Amino acid sequence: MHFAERSFRAWLDAAYTYGRKRRNLHARSNQKGLLPKVRQEFQDRHTLIRLLVRVCRGRPRISQIVISALKLTADAATLLRANNVERGVYSALFNLQYYNGLFDELDDVHFLFKGLENPI
Repeated sequence: MHFAERSFRAWLDAAYTYGRKRRNLHARSNQKGLLPKVRQEFQDRHTLIRLLVRVCRGRPRISQIVISALKLTADAATLLRANNVERGVYSALFNLQYYNGLFDELDDVHFLFKGLENPI
């Protein structure tokens, strides 16, 4: 396993950048159907991650508040050695930033939820 030395902010920025670059990666590899694939991947995410992304999408202030709260939760979980909670919170943080980057790149905060019966 590889562990990189980087700040928390740099780690969040990497998740955001990965989300922004997702469309470019597909375009360069001539893969079609990016949006259906991304939508399916999103539906496969944990329910709480889907809810978090839905609540925060297109709302940078709310995203920043949620990121701060999740970081405090992750720090508390680390101190309490609640490893499963810590991993889940960091997963939520990464996913939130990834999808925020994807929304910004596509300039569409609704594409994941269009035509879905169960939007969460």
